[in-house]
Amino acid sequence: RQDAEVLKARPARPECDQALKDAAARARGEAPAIPVKTQSALPRAATASAAEERRSTTVAGGKGGLYTGKGQGKAAAAPGKGDKNGTRVDPDVFKLPKSSAELQRDPEKAKTFQEDLRTFARNFKLSAELVGMDYIQLKPIGFVPHDTKQKAREELRMLLEFHFPSTSRPIPTRQTHLRVHPEHGAGIELTVSEQGYLVDFVEDFPGQDLSVGDVILEINGQKLAGLSEAEMEDKFGAHFGDGAKLTIQPER
Repeated sequence: RQDAEVLKARPARPECDQALKDAAARARGEAPAIPVKTQSALPRAATASAAEERRSTTVAGGKGGLYTGKGQGKAAAAPGKGDKNGTRVDPDVFKLPKSSAELQRDPEKAKTFQEDLRTFARNFKLSAELVGMDYIQLKPIGFVPHDTKQKAREELRMLLEFHFPSTSRPIPTRQTHLRVHPEHGAGIELTVSEQGYLVDFVEDFPGQDLSVGDVILEINGQKLAGLSEAEMEDKFGAHFGDGAKLTIQPER
């Protein structure tokens, strides 16, 4: 109490006295409030804008820019597309042919097929799951190199062909060359499919020896079948250019 009385009796410093008067004036609304400094939102907004611009650039002008469509030379495989129903094709899903129904009628053949499937999976360190009698789902067990996955896909196709040989005649393929205009691109729209790039649209200019429904199986001798969307985009983009040799097959 004595300390308080001493402090009360002690004269206040001029700046303290003025601060008290200013605070009282603000409380009565006679003086403007002191603005509170906050961190500017501009850097965050600028960062977000830059990130969005980078994402747009990646989609429109990155590796996807190697593809052509609508005459702009920038149409990549449409996201979310794949087969006719608009479902993206999974290169690690292998549909079984109708002839696989005989496995249900022939237990011995079913047993042999299952054993071959297990041997295949063990050799490539993959899980090959037979889902009903509809399809086989491949899944890596741990890390599996890209080249090994590609070989596994080819091996599984041959295994299925061995157990369920196709009775239909193969559809003939043909060769053509890509036309790419330096400003207007190739004027085509493509969608990823299991066999390769499915042609969705062809413009009149620069003109291509392609029809809607054709499938580009190879470019400059490089096969596209069985690749993931990213893998197909990279391989096609690496060989894309005026005069590139295409192997074409009508969609099955």
